[in-house]
Amino acid sequence: MKRIHGEDRDGFALVSMVRDQDSETHPEIGIKLSIDLREIDWKEVAKELQANLIKNGLITWDDVMKSRNGVASTILSVIDPKIKGLYREAFRKGDK
Repeated sequence: MKRIHGEDRDGFALVSMVRDQDSETHPEIGIKLSIDLREIDWKEVAKELQANLIKNGLITWDDVMKSRNGVASTILSVIDPKIKGLYREAFRKGDK
């Protein structure tokens, strides 16, 4: 078995394992090793971001400019757990 990097049909990067004799041009046919961010509910992410930006007082451009890392830390606080959750779920399933 060999690990190959590529893109799926939708242009998303992925890593998969294929048999040694298989082509390296079709990673979508192998055993997928990488997570798929499309599994995240992005509408829910937008709602959480909106709520947390407001909760953190990031309402106007002036608020954002006064806050050194407010936007970045808000984004990280919402998205980081969701991405880690994909990795954790894949680990629990034994996929990755």
